[in-house]
Amino acid sequence: DGQIIRGETNIDIPSHDGRLKIGRIWLEPEVSINPTAKKIISDADLVVLGPGDLYTSLLPNILVDGISSALKNTNGKVVYVGNLMTKFGETNNFSASDFLRVVEEHVGPGVVDYFVANSERPTSSRLRPYVGEKASFVELDLENFSKKPLIVAASLIRRKGFIRHDPEKLAKLLWELA
Repeated sequence: DGQIIRGETNIDIPSHDGRLKIGRIWLEPEVSINPTAKKIISDADLVVLGPGDLYTSLLPNILVDGISSALKNTNGKVVYVGNLMTKFGETNNFSASDFLRVVEEHVGPGVVDYFVANSERPTSSRLRPYVGEKASFVELDLENFSKKPLIVAASLIRRKGFIRHDPEKLAKLLWELA
């Protein structure tokens, strides 16, 4: 609605109407890529983006001047690991393709080679604690993806506790992609 919300905390814990969509994000002050990071990205076999809060964790790193260029020019494959749950104030009602769309708006179309998505829906009892947070499960809406990136769908949710990626399952999948 034209408001400027400054700072991660003010996005994470909205005092504004958290149902509003974020229209634009930028870094202030602008910063540039570290030359060592640029070389590491360039030489990597696999560059993994995410998972994490889209607007307060992932995109601030992508917005660093030189990062999107480094991702476009890397010798390796670029993998974006999609989130399992939405976050109120950031990604309300987002599906998997919405996450990818926003990332591609910042890195450019065709940069992401693989989109890793969870294919398993958590039980209603595991989802119940998220109702109070106004968070919801990220649905894999395959019909809204194009041919690139390649979608890699797998059961990735850990067995108990918070709904998070199972680190062993995700590591195994990423290793296979590498």
